[in-house]
Amino acid sequence: MLAEPNIKSKRAALQNEFDLLSEKIKRLREAHAIETDVATRFKLEKQTEQAEAERDALEPQIAALERQQPARVSLKTLQAPIPNLLPYLSDRSYHETELGKALHAHQQSKPRRPFICIIHGDEFECHDMFLERLRLVSLPRALKLDTERVYIKDYLLQWPSSAETRQNQFDLVRSHLAATLVGDSAASIEEMSIVISRHEAPVMIHTHLLTEDWQYTGPDLLHEFFKFWNDWQDLAPKQLLFICLCQKYQRIETRGFLQKRKFKTINSTIRTFFTAFDFSAYKQLHGVTLPELCAIPRKDVEDWVREHAREFCYMDELLPRVRALYEQTGLCTPEGGIPMERLAVKLKELLNEYRY
Repeated sequence: MLAEPNIKSKRAALQNEFDLLSEKIKRLREAHAIETDVATRFKLEKQTEQAEAERDALEPQIAALERQQPARVSLKTLQAPIPNLLPYLSDRSYHETELGKALHAHQQSKPRRPFICIIHGDEFECHDMFLERLRLVSLPRALKLDTERVYIKDYLLQWPSSAETRQNQFDLVRSHLAATLVGDSAASIEEMSIVISRHEAPVMIHTHLLTEDWQYTGPDLLHEFFKFWNDWQDLAPKQLLFICLCQKYQRIETRGFLQKRKFKTINSTIRTFFTAFDFSAYKQLHGVTLPELCAIPRKDVEDWVREHAREFCYMDELLPRVRALYEQTGLCTPEGGIPMERLAVKLKELLNEYRY
């Protein structure tokens, strides 16, 4: 039998190897959970299986050494954390398809011009997480990027607040962009272009509007916004400048009578503006208005369980709970879907409750 110091040293070395393998498995599972490419998912599965087999082989060795120690230390078992993006992967595949087609057309016709993506929908549809999905999953796949080597940098462009939009409206947009890109609100377009050109990977600029923003600007400020990018200088070869304009339709249920009428009219005006928007009016731009973000139907969530959540939970336990969610009339819209904001909360609860 080994002397006690040697037992401790040997056990510590095996435990360290066990922990490293656990960390590797955690990262592989996280990558697999958000990956949609079939070949890459298969590769990650095989790497995970190999790492798990190596880790499993260490457990009896560590346990045997622990039994020889006077004071036993319990085996450390690590669970991979559930990726924050996972509940928000419950479909939106149609949006990704439309985006992919538009990006392909852009690369064929105007590859060195800015690309604008309009995202619009009810305020409960988690625009920010959809944007994160675009940045981490959809865009890299559509552009065939190596996500281990290429990182899409994003910049937030603050839209002018209602208090700022009384005069010189677009000057504020431009100064906000300069402050974001250069750190100087007075920076020139040339200085802003230099910052963007330094990125070999695509650059994402995103801005966010609420229904109430239209009370003060209407569509005029947006037309200036599009014209600004239409006049932007050509990008470097193979550079992509991806500009996202996110519009949230604010709900009217909790508002007073006059506000309800006002916001209902504004929402209708905005929806018409974006669904009918014609990018061909701007000769040096390419873009797409994605389909409106709507509540998620049950079938899409069940497919999400089969494709993504099965990495963390047993399908036969999770699928009945998904069905039960859609039987809760208070959660669903009249059309039978569940708004993403409410759905994501419920899916996180289920993932934590039923995980392996």
